[in-house]
Amino acid sequence: LPRQEVRGACVSDGVPPPIVVLVNCLEAGASEHTFYELVSRRVIQELTDARVNAETLQVMRAYHDEILRASSDLVARSLFASSMRAFAHDHAVSVVIVLDRFQDVFQNLPAFPFRELRAARDEWGLELCFVTATTQRLDAIRSDEATHEFRELFYGTTHVIRPLSQIETQALAHYFYQKQNLIWNDAVAARAVELSGGHPGLLKHLLRVLNAH
Repeated sequence: LPRQEVRGACVSDGVPPPIVVLVNCLEAGASEHTFYELVSRRVIQELTDARVNAETLQVMRAYHDEILRASSDLVARSLFASSMRAFAHDHAVSVVIVLDRFQDVFQNLPAFPFRELRAARDEWGLELCFVTATTQRLDAIRSDEATHEFRELFYGTTHVIRPLSQIETQALAHYFYQKQNLIWNDAVAARAVELSGGHPGLLKHLLRVLNAH
């Protein structure tokens, strides 16, 4: 998703591509406070790289510093909401927040973070979009009333990811070699592609093991 060609395909010609913020939710653990800090930090990092409004970034950084020092989840929650509102009316860019490895966070945290994310979406409008990655549909993970409005954002837009095609698996193998600065090996790659069955994680593991021997 963060790749330039993917970002460019999300918009019409002449429209700036969205800023994609990839958040590894495993970093949040089981802490509401840490989740706010993590999302806020990753948004600021990506906005900084995109060179957006300097004054807005300064305000968001100040809120982030206060989140780090917050004495309770309640205080961190309020600061996070204020930080997200600080950028809500700067419509020069749109933002996609990708919540990767989201299942444990969604299952175990209280409802407040997801209500704050929904409130941010209502504030930003179409300039803000969320993508979640889970092994089950959100309703199957959690069906309480308190998270309904957050889950509502994904109704009709859930995509079940199937095993990769042969062409896609080969493309991912090439990407792995480039990422690891390895010399392409036809025999090893072909064996890994065959054994993986189109499963991306298994393919990466196989390529790592086979290239080590």
